[in-house]
Amino acid sequence: MPPISFVADIGGDRSLAAALHRLSSPEVTRAWLLRAAFDLQREMRFHVSGPRPQRLAPVTGELRRSFRINFDGLPERISVGTPLFWAEFHEIGKATPARPFALPALDKVLTRIPQFIRDAQRSAFAGRVALLAPPSSELVVAGV
Repeated sequence: MPPISFVADIGGDRSLAAALHRLSSPEVTRAWLLRAAFDLQREMRFHVSGPRPQRLAPVTGELRRSFRINFDGLPERISVGTPLFWAEFHEIGKATPARPFALPALDKVLTRIPQFIRDAQRSAFAGRVALLAPPSSELVVAGV
């Protein structure tokens, strides 16, 4: 069973990619994708931090620690996910009731992306794109 992975891929949609390239630079795209990925990782961790029964509560904390960001496709693609095969059982409900953590987190982050794009563009105009990346202490990087 493949691990759960979520990918924002602007390269797959040529019209969206063309529009974003007209509006901004690869640095701006990289900045808002990074912000969205770190936000998604944080929201996914929140959704596996209890309380039961609405959300998963940590037993060992392994799932919460397993969320990783894969930067390999920047500036067009970034993925957030977990390598744990059993995460899917909680997300979609196999043998137990579903307690999704990824889709609710993704729903929240998707509503914030327009603001992330606006912030990245404003920072680019002011020469501060690099400042949008989270501090290195928040980096949790690994291949998914």
